[in-house]
Amino acid sequence: MNPQDRTALAIAATLAATGVRHVVASPGSRHTPLLLALDNHPDLSVSVHHDERSAGFVALGIGKATGIPAVLVCTSGSAVSHYFPAVVEADLATTPMIIVSADRPHELWGRGAPQTINQREIFGSTVRAYSSIDPDRVGETANTNLVSWLMSHWRFAVSPTPGPVHLNVELREPLLPADSGAIDDVAPSPIDSVVSSAIQPTDGTGLVSALQTCERPLLVAGRLTREDSRAVQAFAEYLGAPVFADPQSGLRSPKDTNTIRYADVLAGAGVLDHSAPDLVLRCGPIPTSKPIWTWLGNHPEVPQYVITASGIHDPMGSAAVVVTSPIADTLVATQTRLSRPSRDFVTTWAHHDQLAAAVLDGELRTAAITEPAIAATVAATCTAADSLVVASSMPIRDLDSWGSQWNAKRTIANRGANGIDGTVSTAIGVAMVTDGHTVLYMGDTAALHDIGALAAVARLVPDLTILVVNNNGGGIFHHLAQGDPSTLDSDQFERLYGAPHGLSFASTASAFGVNSITAVSMADLSEALSLRTGAPLLIEVNTTRAGAAAERERLRGLVRATLT
Repeated sequence: MNPQDRTALAIAATLAATGVRHVVASPGSRHTPLLLALDNHPDLSVSVHHDERSAGFVALGIGKATGIPAVLVCTSGSAVSHYFPAVVEADLATTPMIIVSADRPHELWGRGAPQTINQREIFGSTVRAYSSIDPDRVGETANTNLVSWLMSHWRFAVSPTPGPVHLNVELREPLLPADSGAIDDVAPSPIDSVVSSAIQPTDGTGLVSALQTCERPLLVAGRLTREDSRAVQAFAEYLGAPVFADPQSGLRSPKDTNTIRYADVLAGAGVLDHSAPDLVLRCGPIPTSKPIWTWLGNHPEVPQYVITASGIHDPMGSAAVVVTSPIADTLVATQTRLSRPSRDFVTTWAHHDQLAAAVLDGELRTAAITEPAIAATVAATCTAADSLVVASSMPIRDLDSWGSQWNAKRTIANRGANGIDGTVSTAIGVAMVTDGHTVLYMGDTAALHDIGALAAVARLVPDLTILVVNNNGGGIFHHLAQGDPSTLDSDQFERLYGAPHGLSFASTASAFGVNSITAVSMADLSEALSLRTGAPLLIEVNTTRAGAAAERERLRGLVRATLT
């Protein structure tokens, strides 16, 4: 066996030993030793995706759904650069990911050789760790030194701040292995899970004393792990505090009794001004809701504590203290030091929530198609066996505002960098590794951005429903300054921001072998979302951008009128 084949086998064996199970590959030649070693390993499953940009987001979806990194493997040249959008999201969303790129040997660099670019540290500071393997040293590295390196980089990928890592492997011809070989002598022992240390039972942050004396505590939950969401709910019940819960918090089901269903709408109606907290405890990243985080940013006089496993997560600059520590452990340690009886601030906010629900629950059960009603229907039709993937831009905002509660076992969105790119591919990754059905809720611009990913849908993920809300362009801009008629004339707005495309996604789906339905009523949509046929399905619903913006404002106006 030649040295670089032995290196490839060591990489495959070590990755499998860490618990990695999924390899996301794209066609090419230079990565042949790596691809064959990974494909031949009995514990690894390799799926092939023609577009590296899409492949990156498939790996991202796998990491988001499982918490275990998928391995991306590609040929040399521009291929690795197409991973960059997914790597950026993995970095900011703390999603584990391992990139193994093949490279031409260094003697070809800078000489005009085909399919050769500068791949060294191509991802810069977005990766947790980077290293390269020199073909002149593969005989040395394909041993315990390489195994140790891979182990350390796997740990960088999963803890304490999960994210992407990159291994660049220079490979020379011949690329096909001369013979087969055993991997037992390079395979490490299985790895135990990484254990994070809990917060120490001290109050150097002042959090315990602040909670001990406050009268109106409010918890704001961003994207959370399942363990953290349970801890936040238990802590809220102990405090008697309301919870403003992001769609990715895991705290939007009917059993989450302290969660305020219409918190975004109530915050937008000014309720925080007259039912203000005297302490805010934020757990995780900032929430999707702009009215909530805007209020927090405008009221730094209200003590605000942030608990986050990594990073700062205080773009408003209003936090008094940021505690960088595991969220669940911190809440448990904090609760053991509190002795005050529970407050009842949650009752105040539950009353506001009931008033909003009395208006909105009926308005959103409409026969006519509206974008708020679509979000409510997506929420209502999700079952406890479903995974819900939501695009950034308007779908995640509409779900937050109008979805109220839903039973999906997980809700996933690319809210690290908040981009709309790679949304279909992310859902493919989620559907590949989860039991039950996956529902993707997205707008037309996000669908158009990742339309090529439909090529993999029929081939790889039968349990996927894709809902495309088609308002022929960028609906979010109607809610931004660009949409103000006094700022831009309508023709310029449409050309630069509305950006209509005139496409039908139902007809496009058929070209990729995906069945489609066009829903023309809310009853049609509800029925289509409930279908489980064992084949992927694309549902298209046509709306108008101006009509959707007007309906959102109408509903918010009804709530404001009810509360005054």
